Amino acid sequence: MKTIKIIVPTILCAGMLLPCMAQSSLVDSIQDRFKDQLMLFPQEKLYLHTDKSAYIAGDTIWFRAHVVDAATHIPATVSRCVYVELINQLDSVIHRVRVCLSDSIYCGYMPIPISAPQSSYHLCAYTRFMENLNQDCLFDVELPVINPVITGNISETLKIKDEQQDATASLFDLNHQNDILSVALSPVVLAKLSRGEKLYLAMHCRGIVFYAEALEKERERYLFDISTFPAGVVQTLLLDDRLHLLDQHLLCTNERKGPDIKFTTDKPTYNRREQVNVVMKLLDETGKPLKGNFSVSVTDDASVCLDSLRMIAPYLLWESDLSADRQQWPRYNLKNLLNGNYQHPAGLFDVYPEIKGVAYDFYSRKAKTDAEVSIFGIESLFSAKQHTDSLGRFCFTGFDFPEGSTFLIRATGKRGNKSIQPIVEPEVFYPFKHSAVNHNANSAKSYAYRNENRERFDSLAQAMNSYQLDEVIVKADSVKKIGKSVYHSFMGRVKTAEELMTPHPRSLADMLERFPGVYISGDSVMLSGIKNELFFLDDIPTTFEDVRNINIDEIDEIDEIEVIKDASAAVFGMKGANGAILIMTKRGEITRPELVRNVVRVSPLGYQRLKRFYPICYDTEEKQSSVSEDNRSTLYWNPCVPITDNGEASFDFYTSDSDTPYTILVQGVSEDGRIISLKRKIFRTVTR
Repeated sequence: MKTIKIIVPTILCAGMLLPCMAQSSLVDSIQDRFKDQLMLFPQEKLYLHTDKSAYIAGDTIWFRAHVVDAATHIPATVSRCVYVELINQLDSVIHRVRVCLSDSIYCGYMPIPISAPQSSYHLCAYTRFMENLNQDCLFDVELPVINPVITGNISETLKIKDEQQDATASLFDLNHQNDILSVALSPVVLAKLSRGEKLYLAMHCRGIVFYAEALEKERERYLFDISTFPAGVVQTLLLDDRLHLLDQHLLCTNERKGPDIKFTTDKPTYNRREQVNVVMKLLDETGKPLKGNFSVSVTDDASVCLDSLRMIAPYLLWESDLSADRQQWPRYNLKNLLNGNYQHPAGLFDVYPEIKGVAYDFYSRKAKTDAEVSIFGIESLFSAKQHTDSLGRFCFTGFDFPEGSTFLIRATGKRGNKSIQPIVEPEVFYPFKHSAVNHNANSAKSYAYRNENRERFDSLAQAMNSYQLDEVIVKADSVKKIGKSVYHSFMGRVKTAEELMTPHPRSLADMLERFPGVYISGDSVMLSGIKNELFFLDDIPTTFEDVRNINIDEIDEIDEIEVIKDASAAVFGMKGANGAILIMTKRGEITRPELVRNVVRVSPLGYQRLKRFYPICYDTEEKQSSVSEDNRSTLYWNPCVPITDNGEASFDFYTSDSDTPYTILVQGVSEDGRIISLKRKIFRTVTR
């Protein structure tokens, strides 16, 4: 009997606790699934701080990319590179640069062609890892470019409203007033609750759940203190007991108390060409010094209007977490997330660029397996070899190169078969798509077309308005180019095909021995008594052993040979200490189609070399009294101003000849994820 007495109350208690335990378990599941998704697929956000919000054709865009973790806004430096693109209204890329992480920051520049038509372009930026995201999550802003000579249209992005969203009846409404958020349930929801159905209300900001509770019967309204909410896009979700998404609403909340930033200058106003010294003190909400750095731009208000510039705070907090129709949180598929069907990145963080492709047999057009493929960097002298896989593919990676680099890819089969043709795959970048509606543009309205900019377009306007001369026929014998190799040296000795074929040679060795100081000793080529081991065939590094057995028919294909010795071979580094021999074949210029089918030349996108913005410095009387007019639109740009251990930062610049105010814009993120954003004015002393 005692056993029964003990067991019965226990069972009764357990029966009463089961609903509570189920509800608590479901609430925990909501939080856990968001956590799991963030762990499996952490995302990046990128904000691009540019020195100006509008440009004139021929200007240079100076930028700093602030890359942060999408959930915490803590600076992220996992990606090696950031890609920045200037795209026109036809979604064609006008210019693209790749900037690598340097001293823990991503910064660079982008020159705008002086021939760029006046238009509203798109400035886009992303990392390779961000290619896993949809376009709403990538940095993409409109950038007006003014050209007084080549006029065009300024466009605005056409926002397409989601009519289906409005047609669906909402199951709850959000209303807020005086920092109080009211969540009002619809009669449909109340009816479900009265029938005993379990429904849940959850709130998250950037994927971090801060509220999740089961709804109570007969309770029509829930009140929340917005001042306790995190800053950003707050998504409120209505879920059933299977975590099916029934309805959702978005709310943008402000940052209640950001970092305490004190900004001081050494003077209230400044004269012409005078130095401005700025000192800043940056503390967090508790008074502790912030750590990190920020970017800063100083622009002339007469030329640049920063009101339309997308600042870092609203972009990181709101714009980057809203879909184009402003109705959805675009970063994850919520229905799949809540069902435990998590999203995984399709690609990993970029490590090094890849030069890859497939080797085909030129005649059968079939992929060639186990073919030897070699790569050679013309500027860097980098070289590597590998064999194709079972599908004929090859891939060179693990190295990097600056922009403007050129590589030669050569494929050969067994026994030196040269009928293998390497096909290099083109580089793939993010496919941005835009819809735009055009409006007539007024250049004076978007950007002040001032005197200092007119000289820039004088030559362009003159060229466009120049007279066309009558056709003139010039008759003269063509001059044959001597030294066709990319390594040609003016100090090298070149012999053309005519010189090499008189008298007709019996072998390549016979050709080489016609150069002074060159003779063959067994299997070696001697230059002035020193063994030479550096050979190039059509700018591809090779060996004497590979080319010495050229038969009589192939000798006729040789177009020229160049021998480089002494200081001329310094371009080859230590490898060229004993000189180099360059052999160039005829490439269809005289006799037949291209003979070197197994060699292709590629120029992939390299990283941008670092370049500083050099502000004008009036530190001498001579510079102060210069008659040259100074009406710069960007007076100062620094992509990285460090914050000292005590929270101080400083920078200085010189004023120009303009009497209008200047705007100082500070943008950044501290090491702990606090947004640094400040805009201040510098005033000139008005002279009568």
